Amino acid sequence: MTRAALAIFTYALLQGAATVPVAARAATRSVAVALPDTGLFSPVAAQLEAQRALLAALPAVRPSPERVWLLLDSGQPDQAAREATRLGVEDEASVVARARARLAIQDFTALEPLMARLADFDSPDARDTRYAWERARDASAAIDSLTRTRLAGGDSGVVPELLAAGRLAHEMLEHARAESLFDRALGALPTGDSSSIRRARAAARLGRALVMQKRREWDASLAELERTLDD
Repeated sequence: MTRAALAIFTYALLQGAATVPVAARAATRSVAVALPDTGLFSPVAAQLEAQRALLAALPAVRPSPERVWLLLDSGQPDQAAREATRLGVEDEASVVARARARLAIQDFTALEPLMARLADFDSPDARDTRYAWERARDASAAIDSLTRTRLAGGDSGVVPELLAAGRLAHEMLEHARAESLFDRALGALPTGDSSSIRRARAAARLGRALVMQKRREWDASLAELERTLDD
């Protein structure tokens, strides 16, 4: 496998793998199956096993946003969407999880009232979901307008905007701007190991890796993806 193909394949495998707590990943590392080549993808197998272990530990009879996220992260969007319908629309975490599940299966009709409800919240997770919704609708102008307004006040507390603007710049082939925005997102991340922070950190590093791939910097891209796996 060439370095270019390896970098692209690693990126594909990384989707959803970065939200598993470090302790859970370490606990399953010993049972991970090393994949061919150099065993580069064994951390992905470990993370998937960790997700499944966490999912199995949660009671299936009790719906929760955490369970929906784990189903999404372990590649089960249809099951996540079914679970999400059991959540309410009163608290923010439930609304975000329901919206993410509907986004995963592209059920835009069911998404519209959820996005209207999500407008009542202003947390990073809520805003990140709003940008994912706008991106799914190819609403680049809306993303540009919303992110520019937030970013005018500096980088503190605006990681979702930095990531959304970085993705938009990447799609517009503005490589230098995209790289700068992803770097700023990494620098603006709060300390901690919550699932939300892990997702944002992974998104920033994956964004950097994609910019490197556009520049055909395959070795650098692969190194960035490997760093994401080890984080």
